[in-house]
Amino acid sequence: MEKKKLILDITPLKNGYFQDGGRSGIFFTVKNILRELLLRDDITLYFNITREQADDSFKTIFVLKQEFPQYVDFILSRTFCNSGIFSRFFDFIFTITENHKGTLPVRIIRKAARILSPLSHSSRLNIPENIAKETVFLSLMYLIPEYIKEIIGRSKCCTMLYDTIPSVFPEYIHHAPQWYTKLIKGLSAQENYLTISHSSGNDFKRLFPEISQNDIQVVYLAASEHFCRVTDKSLLENIRKKYGIPIGKKIFFSHCSLAKHKNLNRLFTAFCKVRRDLPDWVMVFSGSNVSGTMEPILDYARRENIPEEAFCFTGYVDDTDLPALYSTADFFCFVSLYEGFGLPVLEAMSCGTPCLVSNVSSIPEVAAEAAIYADPLDADDIARKMLHAAQHAEEREIFSLKGLDRAKKFSWNICCGEILEKIKNIC
Repeated sequence: MEKKKLILDITPLKNGYFQDGGRSGIFFTVKNILRELLLRDDITLYFNITREQADDSFKTIFVLKQEFPQYVDFILSRTFCNSGIFSRFFDFIFTITENHKGTLPVRIIRKAARILSPLSHSSRLNIPENIAKETVFLSLMYLIPEYIKEIIGRSKCCTMLYDTIPSVFPEYIHHAPQWYTKLIKGLSAQENYLTISHSSGNDFKRLFPEISQNDIQVVYLAASEHFCRVTDKSLLENIRKKYGIPIGKKIFFSHCSLAKHKNLNRLFTAFCKVRRDLPDWVMVFSGSNVSGTMEPILDYARRENIPEEAFCFTGYVDDTDLPALYSTADFFCFVSLYEGFGLPVLEAMSCGTPCLVSNVSSIPEVAAEAAIYADPLDADDIARKMLHAAQHAEEREIFSLKGLDRAKKFSWNICCGEILEKIKNIC
């Protein structure tokens, strides 16, 4: 039987790779799915780079060279792009100016190129007819452009849906990413969709009736392979020193952004409630925009007579350091109000760290019976669960083992297998 043909949009690789403070979750998702698909021999892969800005192609190729050096030539030899008449000129500009992009003249040149970005792309994609007729187009983030839908056919277009946070929280909608706004406006009953949890899929169907009848297949994500339990005592001590975490203290750890739905205000309040009973414990916050923005929280702690040394704000943590940071923590706290999946929970479990998590949205799908649950709207409930876990080391060890076992049920190989199951059923 002839292999199914798939065109994978790799443009999202640039999303998050160049942002301040570290890579985005979607970047890691696209990277890991691409890596797994490259290892499969039951599908014929092609690739797409969609140019909307002058540097889209340059940025995507740059990431490919950094993350997939052994595959970059193969990928580029099978890549389609909506290149305009001046696209090579723009790529040349960004290439020769990359090493001097911090200087004012170069910044002006690159800014001018971005303003002129419509000249770098066209509204067509040169896909051979024999490929266009037999292929499925998969986007792991962006709305699929109309010109691609016309070539491939709407019924053979498939898009990954992550979460509905900007729609569930009205205060976010004015700050919603442009790609999300375009995506929800383009939802169609004629197209195919994947999502990362049943909770997220149900939310999309509830909020957007135009796809309420679509068969949206759930494909669970996974923690990257390097997330595993670190037991080397010197490495664990070094990671504490690197991020200013006190040696010899027990750790409540939270790894997320300061976005309101992450619910850090209630987690912080809960910790303040139990800190007097747990003088040997510290609360460690890490995330791309946590460091330096917690002064209101520290003011609250001072009023409650909680010493400032009870808190540690690491700021951005490099992805390679996260396994050791999870492993040195005694208890991981993730009481978000809403998640499309909740990948940090799976990362913590993979490192053997017992978890306190929210009992809402997708998180119970991920954690199942392997975590302690709290009502994220109730700081007192969160505090009770934190205090109980801190005072019962044997229970923390039970949930550590449960988490390790639960994490084994998720892998990028399984994720890609489920994606291809969906793809192969698309006519």
